[in-house]
Amino acid sequence: MNFETRIFFIIQLFFFKFEEKFLFLQKIFSIALFSLFFGFLIANIFGSFLNVLRNFIIWDGFIILFLILFIEFINSIIYNNKNRSSIFLNFVKFIFKSRDKKRYLKPPFSWFFKKVYLTNFQPNKTENLNFDNNIDENLNFSKKNLKEIKNLPFWKILNYFKLGIMLGFFIDAFKVGS
Repeated sequence: MNFETRIFFIIQLFFFKFEEKFLFLQKIFSIALFSLFFGFLIANIFGSFLNVLRNFIIWDGFIILFLILFIEFINSIIYNNKNRSSIFLNFVKFIFKSRDKKRYLKPPFSWFFKKVYLTNFQPNKTENLNFDNNIDENLNFSKKNLKEIKNLPFWKILNYFKLGIMLGFFIDAFKVGS
């Protein structure tokens, strides 16, 4: 019997993906569930501590703007299409494209930027990056790096927190409407 058919490959791929999702649930299920419920709790009591936030932030539009930016930032990392460039990455390229590169890449910031944003996101492994030669090559993020960033447990937990906040706001809208 030949096991190299297309249907057998699809079945193997399905079981591999299922096993991958199941292992994720085994590893951080309790933390993901806690972050989902914590986000739900924060969204439900948002109306209670909104008056405290109004003492620090003058306009309610800034509070909503911050929440929308937080949600959209997490969405751009988790649900980024591989064939589309990210607005955040284009903004970073625009900022660092200047005639006076030395002014923007001073030692502490440039070291931090190289270490955190331009590595392969693997522990104890950094690339040798040189900002002086070609800045476009240094700021070119590969699809593999974006996939590794997406699969970090921190981003998945933050995504569950965001989902809890959105679910809490959705349920609060029904409470306000009734």
